[in-house]
Amino acid sequence: MNRLATSLAALLLAAACSSPDKPAEQATEAPSSAPTTPPPAAAPDTVGTALQRFDWEDDVCRYHGYFAPGKYSAAQLRDSYVLVNFPYATPTHRESIWEIEQFAPDSITGRLQRLEQEHQKERAELQALQVVPLPYWQRLKQLRQREEEEMYQLRKLTLRAYFEPQLLLSAPRAGKCQRYVQALTSPDSLQLLRAWRELVDEQKKNNGLPENLEAEYQIQLASAQPLRYARLRLMLFGWWNCANEHRQYVDVADEQKPWVAFEKLFAKIDRTDCEDVD
Repeated sequence: MNRLATSLAALLLAAACSSPDKPAEQATEAPSSAPTTPPPAAAPDTVGTALQRFDWEDDVCRYHGYFAPGKYSAAQLRDSYVLVNFPYATPTHRESIWEIEQFAPDSITGRLQRLEQEHQKERAELQALQVVPLPYWQRLKQLRQREEEEMYQLRKLTLRAYFEPQLLLSAPRAGKCQRYVQALTSPDSLQLLRAWRELVDEQKKNNGLPENLEAEYQIQLASAQPLRYARLRLMLFGWWNCANEHRQYVDVADEQKPWVAFEKLFAKIDRTDCEDVD
């Protein structure tokens, strides 16, 4: 074969091995290492990922949430769910004086001891929570810890003030609840009784059965311990309601909307066994 024929054959062979639809190969960059913490996202990216299920329930429905495991774990979701519900119905916040029979030094001492134990337990449990690794949940954990501490301090102060009312004078909310602080710390028993009468009248305005409140008041006023009843009612429905309303972290749930944020962690949510609500 002459030189011309050889060159022609080489050209034909090169054309047969190439494709007009396939561009020339280019150098491929080495993949970068994945970040250790998932970036914030409104919802998991589920493309090509098998979803896992996380179940929970409330007073209305049962829920089945489906999430991409690469974003966070079921354990982190469970701990985040604890923050959603905190601090409602926890033992620490049930230590109150409701009946005149509980208005005694031994009763209050026992409640203070239980309060301290539950506070230590709840503080440790909150600290140990491993929540979803997103800034929102880290911030909510901090707020819940401050909320728990503030509620504990208020509850402890209120219990002690039954027999040490002067403690209320230096309380953080003394100024905003001055009318009750003055009545509870005054040596004038008539001032205490007047404040109680005013409190009952205020309660009657927003009560569906004001006559029952009035009848209860009259019975307690005529009892052998009217001053104790006056102190109990003013502490429970006067001071406590006022001080609790003016807590710094009283609006954590309303401001942070944890239920809304929790549902956004799932690609989809199925609701079952829902109760009819008006």
